[in-house]
Amino acid sequence: MNLSDIQHICLNNGIPFYSYRMPQTNDVVTGIQLTPEVESFTGFEGHQQGFVVAPFDTENHLPSLFISGEIIFENIDLTAEDSERLKAIHYTLPAPDEKIFEIQKPDYLKQAAGLIRKLADGELKKVVLSRIIHHSKGSQLDAPTIFEALTRSYPHAFVSLFHIPGKCTWLGATPETLLSVSENSLRTMSLAGTKKKDAAIEWTFKEREEQQMVTDFVEQVLGKFKGLEISKDGPKEVEAGNLCHLMTAFDCKGKLSPEDLGKLVSELHPTPAVSGLPKSASMQLIRQTEQHDREYYAGFIGPVVGEDIDLFVNLRCMKLMKESVAFYVGGGLTALSDPDAEWQETCLKAETLSRFVEMNVKELSR
Repeated sequence: MNLSDIQHICLNNGIPFYSYRMPQTNDVVTGIQLTPEVESFTGFEGHQQGFVVAPFDTENHLPSLFISGEIIFENIDLTAEDSERLKAIHYTLPAPDEKIFEIQKPDYLKQAAGLIRKLADGELKKVVLSRIIHHSKGSQLDAPTIFEALTRSYPHAFVSLFHIPGKCTWLGATPETLLSVSENSLRTMSLAGTKKKDAAIEWTFKEREEQQMVTDFVEQVLGKFKGLEISKDGPKEVEAGNLCHLMTAFDCKGKLSPEDLGKLVSELHPTPAVSGLPKSASMQLIRQTEQHDREYYAGFIGPVVGEDIDLFVNLRCMKLMKESVAFYVGGGLTALSDPDAEWQETCLKAETLSRFVEMNVKELSR
């Protein structure tokens, strides 16, 4: 069987799984859980192997989950024995809720203008406003094919597909690392400021200010943990599909306990790049303003293999449902923001995935 065959079996037979391709690599890692119920993620203690899925807002109804990697393989190196085990499994779980709220442009512009007024009055420094773009052709999509296309097209991104039966299926190609941990080091980044990829990009004060806000926040959080030797590089321009961002990289020498790693993730997430500043006030404003639940959009996802941890912010992503697809996109507002420009930015971000969906629908309808 090829990887697409394996993914189709899991999707069709209600088997929890994840597939991912790390940035700047060619290998796809897939993990399969042989039981239907996915457990809650409780922390980094122990030598776990699997995939973390955490929501944007931990105060909403969605839990952080951990898909256990009972079978883990790279590319198509699934053993004959495991292949037969997989074919013999079939679970039937209730279909998840598929209600999606899509805001129209006039209402979005009103929301953005109201938030910008609050920012201009000095109530906050930044807040991130998101929206959902609904695509009605979900039943015609082939998720494994789109996943493969994303791995080819976005070498700098963390590309992932995960399926939690009875709950959700998500697919995406995110440019943002939340936290990467290896033996005696950890890495993170501040990623903020967005432009359409162009040969002559000019970054405005608004975008540089937004980037600096996130950088200051990350540096402040890292500074709370003793024993870390922190170095940073940036801001510099990085490509992410059809977009460019400003990014500052943080490389830290030192080792944190599993308990402190959990605290660090809680302090970092959600970063001001997806929430705002001050964080608690912006989160409250997002809850009051947005009429949709972000669910796992702008949460964090990624593999845990013992002490090696790679967590990414779930951006440039879509939720796959039985009859439709929901693209989740957002942008950072400051006192200098323009509502219409922010709307256009979300349209550009949606193109990262929407063009692959359109291509897939056209291909399958032939």
